[in-house]
Amino acid sequence: MIALLSLQLMLGIKQPWVPRAILNIKVKTKLLKKSIKGILPVTKKIDAFTKRRLQVLFYFPLINLVAVICFFLSIIIMFIGFIPFLPFMVGIIVLFFGIGLAVADGLFICIGFALTGMLATGIYLIV
Repeated sequence: MIALLSLQLMLGIKQPWVPRAILNIKVKTKLLKKSIKGILPVTKKIDAFTKRRLQVLFYFPLINLVAVICFFLSIIIMFIGFIPFLPFMVGIIVLFFGIGLAVADGLFICIGFALTGMLATGIYLIV
């Protein structure tokens, strides 16, 4: 799913396309309310910390770079899925990019770039 959304971001599609099978997933209201209640404290903390900053990062070449990085990270996640905790750590990078894109906060984008650099350095040193 991350790869699909990243490709659409690279192509400049404003309204993301999601497979019908995902759109047709039914969730019980009680479960949805419980999930929202559980995640609300976390989202309030994130919302209190985020704001529009470093807007220069939201122009054409850098947004595409974020999309390319997220695409490759999604591929990496698929290949390292059997190694405990490693997909989670790669997913954290995608999370920072996602929050940064969702709320237009360049600081989260910068953190995503920094973590990507650390991941690339780690991979280079291991290989």
